[in-house]
Amino acid sequence: MDENRAKVTLIAASAGFGKTTLAAEWARTHSDEVAWLSLELADNHLVRFWLNLHAAIERIFRPFLNRLDLFIQSIRDGSVETAIPLLLNDLHSLPGSITLIMDEYHAITNQSIHESMGFFIGHLPANVKLVILSRTLPPLALSRLRAQQELLELSNDDLRFTFDEIDELQSQSLSEQLSQDELFLLGKKQKDGQRV
Repeated sequence: MDENRAKVTLIAASAGFGKTTLAAEWARTHSDEVAWLSLELADNHLVRFWLNLHAAIERIFRPFLNRLDLFIQSIRDGSVETAIPLLLNDLHSLPGSITLIMDEYHAITNQSIHESMGFFIGHLPANVKLVILSRTLPPLALSRLRAQQELLELSNDDLRFTFDEIDELQSQSLSEQLSQDELFLLGKKQKDGQRV
């Protein structure tokens, strides 16, 4: 699949597989503006979630977010159905491309947030890409995105080091080299999903 065609990239992998590091390195080397939102359990409140998402975008594009007061008032009034289209319209009018990275999405368990995210994703303008980092598959309409070839997915298997990569990494970073047996054991533990 063409990575440029995907409007959503989902990196769903266990703790310790380098999701955040991978996304940060990508953000550092690409020309898109990047808005980063690190989620936590306290973000399971619908109003807080959307205000924090808006704030992440606002840090980069404040002059271009025309309806900030109306967005905030709509969210506080509990009218997410009004607020999200305001945000989408502002995103559409941005002068360039933006990648929105949502880290630790597995912390979100509020079904109303997932539903509102489904609407948001379904109406993302072409200049916006969304990257979701999670330890689990989020309860979003992933099958629809897959069918439309708008989803790029990475999992444990995609992030796992091969034996040769482990060997190369340790030769570049360790003063005392591991034996072939130790490297094999390290690779096996990683494959079995054990923390190393």
